[in-house]
Amino acid sequence: MLRRILLIPVLLSLLCVLIIGISPVQAQSDTIYIIGIIEPLNKTENPGHIDFPYYGEEMENILTSNVNNYIVRHITEEDLAAVGYRFSSLRPDTDIQPSQYQQLCNNLKLDAILTGKIYTLKGNLEPRFLAEAGRFIEMRFEGLLYDREGRKVWSEEISDKYEFTREKGEFKPPFNAQLVNFYVNKIDLLAKSLIDRIGTRITDKEPPTIELENIRSGDKVNSTCIILKGTISDNSRVASVRVNGQELDIDRPQKQIQLFHPVQIPQGQKGQRLQINVEARDIYGISQTKELDLTWETPIKGIVTSINPDTLSVYFGYDDFKRIKDGSGFIVYSVDEFVDPLSSRRFRMFHVEEIGPVVVIKRYPDKQVVQVQFLNDNQNSIGRAKKDDIVK
Repeated sequence: MLRRILLIPVLLSLLCVLIIGISPVQAQSDTIYIIGIIEPLNKTENPGHIDFPYYGEEMENILTSNVNNYIVRHITEEDLAAVGYRFSSLRPDTDIQPSQYQQLCNNLKLDAILTGKIYTLKGNLEPRFLAEAGRFIEMRFEGLLYDREGRKVWSEEISDKYEFTREKGEFKPPFNAQLVNFYVNKIDLLAKSLIDRIGTRITDKEPPTIELENIRSGDKVNSTCIILKGTISDNSRVASVRVNGQELDIDRPQKQIQLFHPVQIPQGQKGQRLQINVEARDIYGISQTKELDLTWETPIKGIVTSINPDTLSVYFGYDDFKRIKDGSGFIVYSVDEFVDPLSSRRFRMFHVEEIGPVVVIKRYPDKQVVQVQFLNDNQNSIGRAKKDDIVK
């Protein structure tokens, strides 16, 4: 039974704290936002009969108080398994490796990891009906904070031996209450040291700011791809961005995100209205939405005239060319020739599947030709493009 008691204090030291951009030498209070909690690394099976409060809950209460308003996340055994770490009864002191810290931060969009080690957990907690000797517990453990690169940036050791009060053969106050009070007091000391290291901050109650440089409500569109270019910022950090309900890939929360995102839209008729929604949410869940109310004008269509090492050359008719600007977006569609086996005549036909989005990087007015480049995630698509493909 004593082992079970000591398991929960073991939880004591396995906190995971997530901190952004923390330096191994000094942490700035405005860079600490997210704290995650994990079960102890050295997960032993010590016997016991009294359940301690879960350490993560105690730390969460402390760290999410009005003064220390951080974001807390609990890390599961499944999260650890995803980075290759397994709890082991054979090797209870196996450490998480620096590369696994990095993977945890990347997978869960965390900033740092707080963990710990148990060096001593022992005591006499079994009731003694005949003996007058009191019960006691002795513990020594260390909290450890690692940044995203697996570097140790903080450590604190807590140790004590506590004998529970007895009076006329009974524990006064109740033994359970003494045990929990002792436990919480130790957690409080560790948390104070941690807060001294990472600083404190106030909750940001303002929503993110969305600023688009190249498009606004009322603009007209003439292609099946709109490039959203701009900046999304928030003092507490932007956690997610959605365009028309589709979440964009963000490595981790940041105070400022440079947006350069292609939005594919179905081709419409002249005068047809179109709406695009951009939603940004910060780490506290406060969101802001910008709605773009757009209108279709006559669609533009061009033909690929040559394939260059990194770009495509595309020809447009005179009227269409005049409406094209640097930074305009298009979708490239593959076109093949079908040969009639009876007449040998060649017919051009569209493939249903498009090749990918491109952006205009240079115009040649004397030739009515533009150079376009596939966007970062689609640069390999240039190998699928060929002369006479359609750009619209």
